[in-house]
Amino acid sequence: MRVQAPENLTVIRSGQDWTECVGDEFAFYDESVHPLLRDAMHFLRDNPRETGCCEMRFAQQFAADGAMLKKSFGLGHFLSLGHLEQWAASDERHLTIFSRFGRMAREFRSGLRLKLWHEVSVLPAAGQIFEYINCHGETGLLPFFPSHEW
Repeated sequence: MRVQAPENLTVIRSGQDWTECVGDEFAFYDESVHPLLRDAMHFLRDNPRETGCCEMRFAQQFAADGAMLKKSFGLGHFLSLGHLEQWAASDERHLTIFSRFGRMAREFRSGLRLKLWHEVSVLPAAGQIFEYINCHGETGLLPFFPSHEW
């Protein structure tokens, strides 16, 4: 099945790398920030109609040998940049994550080793085609936009 994305579909990739975190910094992130982040990503995944987030995947990264890395990322598709901004500005989960990270940054200051980033793109409809092969109808963007066989 193919889905033609609508105008202004917004994609976010939010990365976390705590490879260099040790001691108290690692404990703070592992116990106070990362679990909330994981819960927020699952909330977005499970509540698309409420949030405007059509799809959210939260991925733990692994090395080629199967060893778990201290890296993760969320990859999400929102109906618009406005939907993403509204969620980020008002959702209690996101606000708590932001607050705890602020506390972490103040505590560890210039010694902070945690690396975080966000990549956000607002896409034109032209050229944004998503293909699903042997997938059920609730996969990815299929439940949100018209699709057709190819």
